[in-house]
Amino acid sequence: MTARLPSVLLAALLTAGSGSGGAVIASAPVDQLRGPDATLVARVEPTTPVETATLVIGLAPGTDAAAVLTRLGPSVIDEQPIAGLAAIVIRVPAPQRTATLAALRADPAVRYAESDSTAYGMAVPDPEDPLRTDGTDGFAVNRIPAAWSWSTGAADVTVAVLDSGVSPNADLDDGRVLPGHDFVNDDDDATDDHGHGTMIAGTIAGKAGNGVGGAGVCWQCKVLPVKVLRPTDTGGTSGSYADIAAGLVWAADHGADIINVSLGGASDSQVIRDAVAHAVDAGALVVAAAGDKRVTTRMYPAAIEPVIAVGGTDEKGKPLPSSNTNPAQDPWIDLVAHGARRGLDHTGKETGWTGSSTATPLVSGAAALALALRPQATATQVRAALLDGSDPADPAWRGARRLDAGKVTRLVGPADTEPPVVEQTGMSLDGTTLCHCPRRFQPRVTDNRDVVRAEIVVGGKVVATSTTASLSMAWSPTMLNGAVAVTVRVYDSSGNVGTRTDTGDFDTSLSAAFVTPVPYQVVDGHTPVTISGDPDIAKIVVHGHTIDTTGEGPWTTTVDFSTSQTGKWEYLVAYITDRAGNEYVLTEYVGIDHDTPAITLDPRQFPKILHGPLRFTPSVTDSSLVQLTLLVDGKEVARTDRHHNILDWPAAAKLTGKRTLTFRGTDEAGHTSEVTRTVTLDNTGPTVRSVAPGDKALRRGTFTATATAVSDPAGISQVDLYANGAYVGSDNRAPYAISVPTGRRNGRVTLLWAIYDMVGNKTNITRSITVDNKAPTVTITNAPKNEAKVKGTVKVVVSAKDTAGMARVELLVNNKIVATDKTAPYTLRVATTKQKKAMTVRVRGYDKPGNATTTAPRTWRRR
Repeated sequence: MTARLPSVLLAALLTAGSGSGGAVIASAPVDQLRGPDATLVARVEPTTPVETATLVIGLAPGTDAAAVLTRLGPSVIDEQPIAGLAAIVIRVPAPQRTATLAALRADPAVRYAESDSTAYGMAVPDPEDPLRTDGTDGFAVNRIPAAWSWSTGAADVTVAVLDSGVSPNADLDDGRVLPGHDFVNDDDDATDDHGHGTMIAGTIAGKAGNGVGGAGVCWQCKVLPVKVLRPTDTGGTSGSYADIAAGLVWAADHGADIINVSLGGASDSQVIRDAVAHAVDAGALVVAAAGDKRVTTRMYPAAIEPVIAVGGTDEKGKPLPSSNTNPAQDPWIDLVAHGARRGLDHTGKETGWTGSSTATPLVSGAAALALALRPQATATQVRAALLDGSDPADPAWRGARRLDAGKVTRLVGPADTEPPVVEQTGMSLDGTTLCHCPRRFQPRVTDNRDVVRAEIVVGGKVVATSTTASLSMAWSPTMLNGAVAVTVRVYDSSGNVGTRTDTGDFDTSLSAAFVTPVPYQVVDGHTPVTISGDPDIAKIVVHGHTIDTTGEGPWTTTVDFSTSQTGKWEYLVAYITDRAGNEYVLTEYVGIDHDTPAITLDPRQFPKILHGPLRFTPSVTDSSLVQLTLLVDGKEVARTDRHHNILDWPAAAKLTGKRTLTFRGTDEAGHTSEVTRTVTLDNTGPTVRSVAPGDKALRRGTFTATATAVSDPAGISQVDLYANGAYVGSDNRAPYAISVPTGRRNGRVTLLWAIYDMVGNKTNITRSITVDNKAPTVTITNAPKNEAKVKGTVKVVVSAKDTAGMARVELLVNNKIVATDKTAPYTLRVATTKQKKAMTVRVRGYDKPGNATTTAPRTWRRR
């Protein structure tokens, strides 16, 4: 006799919400509402449809359930105990749910009172089914095949499947599906009416090697079906917490070693916690789905310790798009496993499923294999093996571990000391020369357990590895020529090592290079391409052109770039293959330039006359670097380095006259353009016919220095005059005359005329003159005295001296010159009869510069 609610009440529970919601049930006689083990009956018999709420009541030890219900009064429509738990389920009118819960929670005989909640199956059919059909859909992700080397299960291991039921099919024969119980319809027919449960059972225990469906994890173990879910209108499954709690208790009490719960709800529940505790106390390991709502909140019963909470991954170990994951601070999900599966449903049809429900039976199946290997192990020990034998999951899981069934079975299985055997290395030994080509080595290995790693070893170094189930390794041999020993080394999960060495013939060398064009060369139109390389080169293809490789090379072809865009860079690619099959790809950039350089000269750099060292900076427009060259009368005098536009011509400072300048631009593609200018060079100073005063001239006081007949092709800018190095003055208009004050200076003076033309050329002319600003010494040595009376002709004798020499001596009477003498001794005569009766007489002497000295006056009177 099962401890269950009657079927009418169960229908209400399965459609009831997790809180205040409920079902509308039709009126029925009391005896129809009485369960098979019921000891209490409803207090009222509704005569009209009533909306109800389902409540779960946990009773304190020794409590009389009837007394608790009596205290609730006539609001209880019906009740039902949950076998194995001190709990009952009641229905009350929905409007009285809150008040009833409050009354129950205030009752000291009640441990807890809660609304019944709903849980849902966590896998959904995948109609497109992208999975493989090799019978092991994704099992390699969690190393299920490795676990099979240790065990394929045992008939004395029983896994209960709390789900939508289980229907026997080609993968699940009647002999391995035990009699179960249906808590949805309250009978012993646990046949699946949805497909979810059958898929879960097939993943746990499906038959291997029968050519249909998919192999399960534990081929020999038994399945105990417990139906607690029913189909929903949306294609899923759902069931009440009360049914699930009853199913957990029933499965544990009927010998289940492992209870697979591929369902869950968002609400925590004491009745579920009590049921889990009952199962654990009975020695069962509970494994539950973590859910597929794309959230991090806990799902139940998965989040209840010590239930193993399982999330679903893709083939790379990342969460399925629908899967729940751990929050950062609450890693409640314990293990993750591949969440996509193909198998037979309840009708025998092959169907694909995805979700954490599909991942959960992989963990249950691995636990069953562990129990098959170590039957005496406890649920706690099996749980520890599942967690300890698994690796950290993808970081997106935040603390969960990824199931590794191979490690789990190795942890619980007997010691393995037998090394694997490498029967074939996978290397061709038919005389084929092995080249530097991508090559996949597929060794053939046998082992009593699982091989977890393979390596290719050459010269003591590992050159390729594989940790996949196939042990396939990709290797491109390099730097190997001639006979070379190659070792394949393999490891099983216990660390045992097996090796095999074969010798192969290798040729992995191939060298080639572009001769022309050079890297980053700029090209135009049809361009010769030349390649040099090893003499065993068999084929060269350049831009679709196959080059004849007859002979030892170099080999040449022509590539047409005329349709390529100017200013762009293109890859020049050559595909080269030698006779051994080595392939080599030569690449280099080439620039495209179809244009000639455009040269522009700065008119400011070309005045009428050019002078001195010259610098030109033409501007150039071209898509590639340009080399500029300056030619003078056809001869190169300057060249740039392709990175600048500065042309220096220092030798221009030594030239005068007309010259033809040619500016030539050459770009990297070989295009050339020229610009020509005819210029006049002037690097000589002006010509001067004469300057004054001349050499050895005598000057006094302020005099004028002149430069006459000054000329230059560029024109005269100015004339500067210096005296003994000191600037005196300048003149910029012809005739060029500059006043020179000498002050009281005496002696030699060097005059320098600096004459500049309009471009800066200079002519210097110097003259040395004497400056004398000191008057001569003049003395009358013989003449009548002052106040003398004279008659006739009177003679005056004078002594006159000067360092510059005397020019003349004059006799002045009444301020008129009456006599002059230029030669010493100086004698002067005056006819007094021609003068006034009273005469004032002086003598004045001039030196050659013109300085003069006049004697003191004398007065004469004629008789």
